[in-house]
Amino acid sequence: MAPSGLAGDTSPSSPVAGFVDTFLTVPVKLPSQQILARLVLVLIAVATGVACGPSTRPLTSQYPDDRPRYRGQVVALEEGGIGLHGKWTFWYSNGEVQAMGSFDRGGTLSEADRLPHETMIPEVGRTGEWSAYSRSSNPVWRGTYRNGKRHGEWSWWHDDGSLRRRGQFVEGREVGLHTRWHSINVIAEEGQWVDGMRVDAHRGWYENGQLAREGSFLAGVPTGMHRQFASHGVMQQETFYVDGEICGLRSLWDDTGRLYWTGNHVKGRLDGEVVHYHPTGKVRQVGVYFVGQPVGMHSGYDAEGRLVWEQEYVDGVPSGRRRMFNGAGEVRSEAAFLAGTPVGTHRIWSDGGEPLAEGEYRNGEAQWVWRKLER
Repeated sequence: MAPSGLAGDTSPSSPVAGFVDTFLTVPVKLPSQQILARLVLVLIAVATGVACGPSTRPLTSQYPDDRPRYRGQVVALEEGGIGLHGKWTFWYSNGEVQAMGSFDRGGTLSEADRLPHETMIPEVGRTGEWSAYSRSSNPVWRGTYRNGKRHGEWSWWHDDGSLRRRGQFVEGREVGLHTRWHSINVIAEEGQWVDGMRVDAHRGWYENGQLAREGSFLAGVPTGMHRQFASHGVMQQETFYVDGEICGLRSLWDDTGRLYWTGNHVKGRLDGEVVHYHPTGKVRQVGVYFVGQPVGMHSGYDAEGRLVWEQEYVDGVPSGRRRMFNGAGEVRSEAAFLAGTPVGTHRIWSDGGEPLAEGEYRNGEAQWVWRKLER
């Protein structure tokens, strides 16, 4: 049973019920025009009772020093319990306004929401314009809600009062141009959105105005060439995307603009040759990948371009020969692997090419004690 005074209440104590009782107890012998008129009045009274809306009661709370924490109204919900309704104001413990806005049969406030210096405000049921402020009374954000979701234009501000972000929302999703700022007139990022997803060109900038990144999106996923730059303008990354996955050659540069890595990709995974570079520009490491895993012979070189090591891979794990070399190009060690496990005879030589030690591996374990070879 709905509480007394709620819309549609026809209990004996309600005004609507009283009017209906009056109509039903009048003499029956009345002209048809008067009967029709009384019936119309009854229908108007019932409709008025519904239009007056739900019955509300005030709800307030204070901080321990009796400063106001929040003030508003609650209403009985059809599914049971009560919900926040109508205009509400929330305050910080220092007396400054925390937020202001309205609810339409919104959520509830529990003890856990009453933090020492502020209140956790539920989003359920928020409607119309809302504003939030800092403890020093500066605006933090302002926007409108519909059914508890952002809807319409929204703005956010930095602590110094300068605009931080602005954009439109529809049913909680970003639409149109969204822009962010580092500070006054110093743009940080901008791009178009459709139904909560990035579309078309998006760009970001450093505080010094230097372009930080650029790239396009299609239905929220990156597409085409994307680039990233250092704060002093040097290119640091160049990546091509197809359907949100890295495709083709990807290149990376250090802060000085020197290329230090390139790798080919297919559907987001390394596939093809991958090369690492020394700061001098000489190759440091090179090898081939297939479906994201190293395969074949991989090699490493020193800054002078001399071979330092080589390792064979099968299905992403060491399988086959591994050798290490000294500066003269002579073998320093030699080993064999099978599916990532050391097997067979392993040998070590001195920088001068003299044999130093050897040992045997079976099932990944040394079967013989490593022995130093006679010189």
